[in-house]
Amino acid sequence: MNNRALLILLGMAACGRTALADGQIRLADSTGKYQSPGGGGAFVMTVLNGYAGQTGDLGLAAPNFLTFCVERTSYMSFGVTYFGEIATSSSTGTSTTALSPVTAKIYSEFRSGGNFGGVGSFAAGYTTPAQSDAIQNAIWYAQGQLTSVSGDALAVYNWAAANNNGGINGVRIIRLWSALSNGAYSGNAQDQLILIPLPTASYAGLATLGWLFQLHRSRRRRNDAE
Repeated sequence: MNNRALLILLGMAACGRTALADGQIRLADSTGKYQSPGGGGAFVMTVLNGYAGQTGDLGLAAPNFLTFCVERTSYMSFGVTYFGEIATSSSTGTSTTALSPVTAKIYSEFRSGGNFGGVGSFAAGYTTPAQSDAIQNAIWYAQGQLTSVSGDALAVYNWAAANNNGGINGVRIIRLWSALSNGAYSGNAQDQLILIPLPTASYAGLATLGWLFQLHRSRRRRNDAE
């Protein structure tokens, strides 16, 4: 296999993997302790297609899971079908903001049912809508959407700032768009948080990429030896 053929195949594998990141979702309000009185999450996200790796947790069955807003001044509507773009940054349509490792730690702790080290009122467990509000505000603070927070929100933020490993690990932002045409998104809505893995087929694309690279190296070595 020559270099040109390898590049074509690698490009095909990469393009296939990117396309599989496209899916569709809907959002609904949550209930009970997850319903923030401050207008933010947690919200219930339902996968309509794509993102087959998503699992239910915290009392929800797959393909439903709980999520929080990343942006504070963007908006979305319940019951509307959105296209989702998996990314490591949020987008307003004109600018982007990287996903903070602090935000990633907060969300992964939430999705695993953790109590944020027992800070503030979380020492007595996660039982109130005010605690959901605190988590949302801590996320907005970590993303630069709020200039200050206090109480449980600050306690959650400080805990995540002290306990993250500097990476975003399995947490991603799902950018929400109202339309997708010819590979271009439009109609930006309020971005949310999501856990990966992506669909299994995406990993198949990555595996193909690695296999092609190793095959190319092996053939080059054999040709050099001859």
